[in-house]
Amino acid sequence: MNDTTPELTWFDKALGAVYAPYKTKAIQHRTAQQGFRNVTRRDEKGRKTGSGYVNQPFGYGQQRTLTPHSRRIQIKTCRDMVENNPLANALLARWVDNVVGEGMNVKPKTDDQGFNAEVAEWWREQYEADASGRFSNTELQRVWMKSYCRDGDIGGVLLRGGQVQTVESDYIRSPSRSDDLYVRSSVEPDIVDGVLVSASGRPQAYHVETLGESGKISYPAINARNFLFHANYDRANRTATRGTPLISVIRPLLESIDATNEAVVMAHRIAASFGAMIKKENPAQAASSLPSLGNSPSTGEINRQYTMQPGMMEHLNPGESIEQIKPEHPSVGYDGFISLQIRMAGIVLGMPLELALLDFSKTNYSSARASLEQAYRSFRVQQNRFVDQWLSKWYRWRISKAVNMGVFGPAESLPANYQRHTWMAQPWPYLNPVQDAQGVMASIDAGMTTLTDELSKRNYTFEDWLDMKQEEIKRTDEAGVPLLRSNISRDATAIQATDPTNNNEPETPDNADTVED
Repeated sequence: MNDTTPELTWFDKALGAVYAPYKTKAIQHRTAQQGFRNVTRRDEKGRKTGSGYVNQPFGYGQQRTLTPHSRRIQIKTCRDMVENNPLANALLARWVDNVVGEGMNVKPKTDDQGFNAEVAEWWREQYEADASGRFSNTELQRVWMKSYCRDGDIGGVLLRGGQVQTVESDYIRSPSRSDDLYVRSSVEPDIVDGVLVSASGRPQAYHVETLGESGKISYPAINARNFLFHANYDRANRTATRGTPLISVIRPLLESIDATNEAVVMAHRIAASFGAMIKKENPAQAASSLPSLGNSPSTGEINRQYTMQPGMMEHLNPGESIEQIKPEHPSVGYDGFISLQIRMAGIVLGMPLELALLDFSKTNYSSARASLEQAYRSFRVQQNRFVDQWLSKWYRWRISKAVNMGVFGPAESLPANYQRHTWMAQPWPYLNPVQDAQGVMASIDAGMTTLTDELSKRNYTFEDWLDMKQEEIKRTDEAGVPLLRSNISRDATAIQATDPTNNNEPETPDNADTVED
């Protein structure tokens, strides 16, 4: 690496000539911006006495898309947009509805089916997973995903009782609160935007801004093992420790739509009233005699006011005339323009226009199905990230605490893989139940998918479906109620019955006619 003295700016040179310690600090600062120095970290453990951190430094605009300061500004902007822009609020709600829905369900996957059923029942009954006691498991998932999409990341402290104390993005802060600058100091060499990282960039701890009983603010470091963190990472380098808001990129679009709608509403309001314009031969002279409203803050000119009241009469001078104001309504292409803007905004979140507006009146089954398949793929990616970064760690934490407290009996009697599990997402509704069902059946028959995979898309495991199906058949048979089938499955049964290669009858043994006394 290049260890030569860096080039100083004219300001650094001028101030350094007057005050020598400043020149030393400026050289250290510029050296820290020159690039990565991993060799220094390995040899000297990354620290130079009196000179601060010099390996893998931040460079202004070189290592991250967002600085800590600009990231917090984006969070504030996105929160204001969601609170004050109806379309932004609706898009975020629609996104959460499709990614989380009514909540993702956990399915234990150990070798002990009895233990699996017991844990599943116990999990459903644990309604106070939140430390505040205000949210159930399902409600918590929606709150977490909403904050993740709006703020870019969200954290949670895993408590001893298995609950989670939610920590929103703006409460994860560096202790000195000086992390707006990129160059790290010797005081906190490894803290990047509130996250303590190792040499390889692995998070070691998260600093959480906390208000104590005495009123003093502190920043305790929560070990990464005891902290949940779900982030929308925009970069893969070491300095990208925090996430970026998913909806930040669509803010200009939403502001444009909001401004356009405001202008259209104003045009309708004007059209609902009667406005008239008096044409005069000398408008400047006529305006000078009108009452003053004060000076314009931008131009300094005097603003004049002409008052009209219902039923009033105005005497016109020779050559003057009255013309009614007829504001133009939205142009013919207004609907198409707004739809295009909303389509572009929805694409960022993986939602087609029809899903964003909940309007399928201008599409057919094939095009809507193609769009929704792409949307489902996007939603599955978000679901998998949520499971990997948050839900699975949360489940393993809670089940371990329950086992340690003896909730499921002695630890020796539990299966060795008691933490094994899977998360099942809520199924999306059918666009066309008949055609969708026929497509699934054709895919299974052709070997392109399996019954297990299709059931998992509908929040069922094969084992659960089999148990429910057996119980259903057993109870309908005991009650003497015929098990009804649709025409599609009835045709399939008829084909199996008439297929000479498919003999479903039990084999007759060779000595079937022999009767023993």
